[in-house]
Amino acid sequence: MVKCEICRFENPVGFAYCGRCGNGLAVDVPDDSFISGAIEGERKQVTVLFADISGFTALNDSAETPAQVERVLQVVNRCLDMLSDVVYEYDGYVDKYMGDAIMAVFGAPRTHEDDPERALHAALAMQERLEDFNRNPPAPLIEPLEIHIGVNTGVVIAGLVGTRRKRGYTVMGDTVNVASRLESVSERGEILVSQDTYYLTQQLFTFKTRQPVQVKGKRNALLVYELKGVKHQRAKQGVGGLRAPMVGRKAQSTALQERVAAVRQGEGSIVAVVGEAGLGKSRLVSEVRQQNAESGVLWLEGRGLSYRQNQSYRLIIEILRAYLQVSPETPTDVVWQNLQAVGQARFGDRADEILPYLAVLIGVKLDEKTAQALPLSDPQMLQQRMFNAVAEWVEVAAEAQPLVLVFEDLHWADASSVQVIEHLLALPQRLPVLIICITRPEKESAFWRVMETAAKTFAPFFAKIQLDPLTESQSRSLVDRLLHVEDLPDALENLILSRAEGNPLFVEEVLRSLIEDETIVRRDDHWVVVRPVVDIDIPETLTGVLTARIDRLDEPEKRLLQIAAVIGRVFSRSVLKAVAEDVTTDPTEFENYMEDLVEAELVRERNSTSEKEYIFKHVLTYETAYNTLLIQQRRIYHKRIADNMAPLYYLRGEEYA
Repeated sequence: MVKCEICRFENPVGFAYCGRCGNGLAVDVPDDSFISGAIEGERKQVTVLFADISGFTALNDSAETPAQVERVLQVVNRCLDMLSDVVYEYDGYVDKYMGDAIMAVFGAPRTHEDDPERALHAALAMQERLEDFNRNPPAPLIEPLEIHIGVNTGVVIAGLVGTRRKRGYTVMGDTVNVASRLESVSERGEILVSQDTYYLTQQLFTFKTRQPVQVKGKRNALLVYELKGVKHQRAKQGVGGLRAPMVGRKAQSTALQERVAAVRQGEGSIVAVVGEAGLGKSRLVSEVRQQNAESGVLWLEGRGLSYRQNQSYRLIIEILRAYLQVSPETPTDVVWQNLQAVGQARFGDRADEILPYLAVLIGVKLDEKTAQALPLSDPQMLQQRMFNAVAEWVEVAAEAQPLVLVFEDLHWADASSVQVIEHLLALPQRLPVLIICITRPEKESAFWRVMETAAKTFAPFFAKIQLDPLTESQSRSLVDRLLHVEDLPDALENLILSRAEGNPLFVEEVLRSLIEDETIVRRDDHWVVVRPVVDIDIPETLTGVLTARIDRLDEPEKRLLQIAAVIGRVFSRSVLKAVAEDVTTDPTEFENYMEDLVEAELVRERNSTSEKEYIFKHVLTYETAYNTLLIQQRRIYHKRIADNMAPLYYLRGEEYA
């Protein structure tokens, strides 16, 4: 076992990074080859957070004896430990400590599609935790401690740095420098955010635009925004403020409308809306909800979050809060009052048997007498009674009016929420309840098994609505409806469509990138293409989505995918097997890895008359996999590929040149 020096977690032998916090482990590397063993460096888009604590200078100045100095050290360590816990809660990585400052990275070693969002939530949480710390410090403070933070998003080189005896994982690049500069110009209590981070999170948070700041190492002043808080409702997406009607989803919309009409007539059902990221699952449900706004149906929604999978019952709590018309900031005594008022009206004499369990679920602290009546010493019984209480609440709510429960992003749902949802799936057989489950086709998620079981167990009441990529004609229609561009060149339209490959979100983000770089500009009341375009880079808004899918792979499969990308979007099985000897030399293992990549829907087999070939399912996934490799790594693999292909293909003509 190898103990992590940061979090003290015992890791199995062979781990390069800590399984808990991601810290680089002290391991001997027998070979100095740049790409021997695990990949030691890669390009990543990350969000870097620098946080500096104000107030320790006064503590240090007042410490005159060794005992007082030790107390200051205890305060510093306790404070840094608290801030580190916040980073870990959002699955970030503590890169280093610098006195009373901390550098955290979101997006490395592991990428999430919402790393900028995670970083800003962490920054706000740091402020809140520090306020709690000031109210109960481990030693008297001269003055309350405060924090000032700088956040920036961009591409870095991430990997192990150091000697053979001791290596540490870190990130390097201008992205880190800018985050550090923003922290240095921030004042006490401020969170300053770069333009790149603002651009990626403006729909989720509130900001105050600040005057541009001049920082060391930058010729031009930086555009800066101060983070103020979280938006209670997400802003609607759209290109340049435009929002196109749904395209290519008429059949799916009709199918969902029929289920809503049925619940209004007293017939319940379960609907699973399944599709990859960006295909319009949430948009479909939102459109149907708007069309039924005056129908007398009660809609309640709960949403899974990738950084809240450890928060038990999150989706159920959101549903209950929506029903009680309270928010997470509502005082618990007000929540309890609302719950009692609704409970007495709905449950009557049985209110005292049900409400305490709903209160426990939603986080209300009960008085001692009520709490003692609960089976708190028997977690299994307590859980079962909470499940039953939720089911009874749904039942009485549905008896009052037709009810639609929407559970969104179930691929990120916590296990407890999935258990409750599984418990509720029997209700539509006898109640006017429509349960809509929105998920990606991620078979390893906790909900996927529940969905497959429900499709068999409740077959007469179950429907699956599958969303696939748009056809080429549908994609063209979407582009036309989003932007009425005068004389859009065929070459540019074809380039947009080839990049998006039928994904509506990708279409929007590719168009947005062309607007951002002023390739397409608005003049009067229409859009105009002002310069030719040869290629379109992957939009920053999609980099996280694409990289996160790759990072979910095990290390050998990830490396295999990267090597395949060096060969090309279409690659030969025999060539990949020959040049990937540093991944595996076992034929069975190689086949298993390829099957996993196909099952993950990153690549698919391609019909070929000569030999077995594969193709990346999406061109942007192919480019993302290639771009994660460092230049030196690419050169090495390019040489291996050329050396292998030359004797195989030199007689087959220019097709293989």
